[in-house]
Amino acid sequence: MIDMRKQFILATTMMLGFMASLFAQDAKEVFVAGHTTVFVSDLASDAVDSPSSQWTVSAGGTCVVTEIGDQKALRIEGEKTRIYPVGVGVLPESFTLEYEIWSDKECPGALSHNFNVEFTDDNNDRVIMLVAFNPCVGPDHSKLNYEYIQPTGVKDAGAIDGNKVNAFMKPFSWTKVQVAYKNGAFTTFINGKQIIKPIQTAKPRVVRLCGVDREDVPFFVRNFRLTK
Repeated sequence: MIDMRKQFILATTMMLGFMASLFAQDAKEVFVAGHTTVFVSDLASDAVDSPSSQWTVSAGGTCVVTEIGDQKALRIEGEKTRIYPVGVGVLPESFTLEYEIWSDKECPGALSHNFNVEFTDDNNDRVIMLVAFNPCVGPDHSKLNYEYIQPTGVKDAGAIDGNKVNAFMKPFSWTKVQVAYKNGAFTTFINGKQIIKPIQTAKPRVVRLCGVDREDVPFFVRNFRLTK
């Protein structure tokens, strides 16, 4: 009888350990912002319909301050419009980044309408990590693409299916995109839920936002925040 009890306890312990290991393998990170603010774009001092003093536009298109509801946001237009946060300089060793983008239910296809957050080297000529997000809700639209350079210098890429992205979004609302960089790896979140697992990359130095639109449909972005 004692042996049977011991065997039962042993078998139960082994099963619980096995289940715990399965949950650990499937566990996902939760986005936690850094404690120190490096840059925040609240647009409070910027006039509506004017360029923002907090951003530099460096390539094509336009970027002006607008209002959606009772809050200011950036209106970004053009086939390929890149903007840089003023005064940020070289990125910290570890950091988090987040912003909100307006999500519509109907808008152009995924290949012609993407909003990118791009991390580059010192000269802005080599993209270390790029997350391209179509903020429109729908399986044919909201596919999320990413490209990156491994620590070895090898380029790689991937994509998240639109149906999976849709599970984290609601139409006609603000969608929060969040990126964390720590221990040499990027992790990407949509509305606080991990959607791209940690990816080891070369060291990023500069951050920029890039609207890629070939359909004359603007992007609306607000509450950009960079912390460490």
